[in-house]
Amino acid sequence: MEEGSLTKDIQCPQCGSVDIKFDKDYGFYTCNACDHAWAYSKDDPDFDELDEDIDLN
Repeated sequence: MEEGSLTKDIQCPQCGSVDIKFDKDYGFYTCNACDHAWAYSKDDPDFDELDEDIDLN
């Protein structure tokens, strides 16, 4: 996907819109309807780690 390309097969997790833009330089999606930004980075070792599993001490 190119930066600025619309991705019709992905929905915004916040509002459900399919008017989504992917930024390939930073690896995140932005919803054009509600401006919510998120990333699906399965290469990140903390991708599926729950917040309560993270030790901040």
